[in-house]
Amino acid sequence: MKPSPPVNTPKPTRSAVNSRQLELSVADSEAFADALLNHKPVNARLRETVQRYRAETGV
Repeated sequence: MKPSPPVNTPKPTRSAVNSRQLELSVADSEAFADALLNHKPVNARLRETVQRYRAETGV
C-alpha cells in the first residue's frame, strides 16, 4: 500500500504545541465559568503585591 501524500497543514504555533486540553465534569465546568463571570473584586493585598512586583521587575 502506497503512503498518502503529506497534508499541507499550517505549522502549529508555540502555544498550540504546548497546550493541553482538560476534561472537566459538569460541576467543575460550572464552577470555572462562575469564577470567570462572577469574580471577586481585587483587594488591597493583591494591589500591593502587583505594585511590588512591578517595582521589582520594572514592568
